[in-house]
Amino acid sequence: VEHQFNKETARLEKELEAALTQREEIAAQLSEVERKKYADVAAKHGGVAVAHPEKGNCSACGMALTPFNLKEAKTETWPTCESCGRLLFAE
Repeated sequence: VEHQFNKETARLEKELEAALTQREEIAAQLSEVERKKYADVAAKHGGVAVAHPEKGNCSACGMALTPFNLKEAKTETWPTCESCGRLLFAE
């Protein structure tokens, strides 16, 4: 059991390292204003600045999104959940 735990821990640490590297590469492409906006929202929500619409609800707070929010998530520069204020990301 201990061997399996250590193996899984090493795998997860490697995935985390790769994700953090990718995050830094993407963050470098953002403007200073964009990085500040993200950091400000993240600071208010324990480091989680982004949510996505999931079955018509905010994936972070669970509140129902209005049709306006859903449209805004796909078309606006800084769409936010009206309830929790996180940035909405929709593909």
